[in-house]
Amino acid sequence: MPTRNVQHTGLTMSMQREVDWKKDPLVKIEKVFHAMPALAMGPRDEAAKAAFDTGVKACLSELEGGAIAPIEVYGARVSAAQKKRLSDLGRTFTVQAANCWEAGGEDLERRWSMANALRETLEEATDILRDVFLTHLIAMQNRYFSAVDQAVGDINTISRQINFISINASIEAARVGDMGRGFGLIAHEIRDLAGKTSQVVNQMASDARSGA
Repeated sequence: MPTRNVQHTGLTMSMQREVDWKKDPLVKIEKVFHAMPALAMGPRDEAAKAAFDTGVKACLSELEGGAIAPIEVYGARVSAAQKKRLSDLGRTFTVQAANCWEAGGEDLERRWSMANALRETLEEATDILRDVFLTHLIAMQNRYFSAVDQAVGDINTISRQINFISINASIEAARVGDMGRGFGLIAHEIRDLAGKTSQVVNQMASDARSGA
């Protein structure tokens, strides 16, 4: 029975090239976003204003497209609706940031309320970006396991064929009596090796799925 000629080599390396699992492209973005509420609640002097303005510019840069680039490097795609929502959040953030700074004064409750509004806007943006990235990773994982299953299926098919051939070889060796005894032993070892190969491959697939 012919088997499919499927290229399985380099499967793990391909995954590693596509995604560096030790890096999260959203870490830098989240650091930028998380700094804003504290800046909004900070003192009202020239140095604080400069830091606040720098933070606002950094956030807007991410909301207006900068945050999308590091995600798309990994092959993820941000939909038009998601891009529009990020753009809308950018406009909302601009208004909120201006109002938050202008509030100033000693009305800490009002400043806290505005800083919290900033946080919620930026958290929604983060949720959108993380959803895109995680959805992509899950899809990649599914493709990876599908390829593993296909590889395991092909190896099991080959193992069954080897086992079938070794059985036939053993039968033919038995027909010729003592002269075929050595060949029969070899056929038996080949059959045993095919069975062990199938067991090892299936265990590897099981370990990969369980994260072992």
